[in-house]
Amino acid sequence: MTSGGARARSGPPADLNSYRQRKNEDGWIKLPEHVDRRRTPNWPLKPGLSDRERELWRQFWKMGQSIVWESQHQHVTLAIYVRLLVSIESEKFDVPASRLTQMRIMSEDLGVSLTGMARHKWRYASTEELQHRSEATAPPTLKKRQSTAESIAALFPTSPDDDAG
Repeated sequence: MTSGGARARSGPPADLNSYRQRKNEDGWIKLPEHVDRRRTPNWPLKPGLSDRERELWRQFWKMGQSIVWESQHQHVTLAIYVRLLVSIESEKFDVPASRLTQMRIMSEDLGVSLTGMARHKWRYASTEELQHRSEATAPPTLKKRQSTAESIAALFPTSPDDDAG
């Protein structure tokens, strides 16, 4: 029988503000704190939305992760997550462990939880970056609103080799 070795999700999650993580930022995607959307995507499931589902659906699509969900066409997965979350909320403390486990797994897969964000190598700006940005930004009335497509393009920069082929 073997013992030891690295296993998925073993050990503590990475501290994104540590010196080592800042020094070794390769592959990490910085997500915006908030995505301004004029309109959220259409609800993909039947039956239609309840009031609580509509509220959560709009909140999730304003999160920074939503630009990745949109680029990866995860509308249905997010809708199932929202529907599961609403069903758990309505159970009033009699929630089966299997539903809670499914909720945890989906939150990690979507990158909603901190462990899921670390697994996908997504992060928000550090405290120092936020402080620097707040000192350097113009008043909100002068800011140009960035489109969702521009936000997605900024996350996945193209290399010079991509343009040559």
